[in-house]
Amino acid sequence: MLSERAFDLEFSFVEPPDTLSTFYATCPISIVMLNKLKINLKYFTDSGFSADEFKKEENEMELAKELPYLRVLQCTMEFRTKESPFPINPKRNNSEVFNNSEEIDSFSLKRKYAINKVISFLVLLQVLESPRREIMIQCFRYIWRANITPYVVLQEIEATLDHQKNILKCPPECFKILMFLTRIYKEIFPEMAYGPIRPRSLQHLCRYVIRQQLQKFPGDIANIDKLMLPSGLKSYLWLKI
Repeated sequence: MLSERAFDLEFSFVEPPDTLSTFYATCPISIVMLNKLKINLKYFTDSGFSADEFKKEENEMELAKELPYLRVLQCTMEFRTKESPFPINPKRNNSEVFNNSEEIDSFSLKRKYAINKVISFLVLLQVLESPRREIMIQCFRYIWRANITPYVVLQEIEATLDHQKNILKCPPECFKILMFLTRIYKEIFPEMAYGPIRPRSLQHLCRYVIRQQLQKFPGDIANIDKLMLPSGLKSYLWLKI
């Protein structure tokens, strides 16, 4: 019988790259680096695997190997900060035109928050080494496999970074490091990075709805194993694909 488990991992970074020492107070990377990133993963297991056993740094390689095979219920990443490294609504001069529809538009604001979170994630990913890096990559994929929000695409990240450079006066050395994030995103998450902003596939939306419906019944998402479906489809519902 499957049993539900959960674990937390916390990533803390206190030192920005050496090349940013001169711009520590003005570069958004410094704000991201001071954030604490908390990962929470809820999963089902029938093999006795407990992620708690691998929370110590010396055992994290084993955890990184196990993550792709877990039956995932939910994965979240939380940035513990009161300050946004990439402001959503920068102060405007009196001469600037106030686009009221853009500011009020709920989707636009939520979208900007999503873009900022992805950029912040990429900043932290850039300074990590395996196995912690592999843990973050896998959890990031789990989040998007369980989410119906359209992927954050490369053009959105580049536009945000250009705004950081041109409007908010990001220092040149800081901007160079930020622009390297686009390369990381393309190489590690090509399925997300390319193309226009578009709704998720019908296949993915079906997965989302099925998982949501299963949570209304006793046994929760563990009922996936009881469905009369091919093993490949069950793996898809378990977010393994």
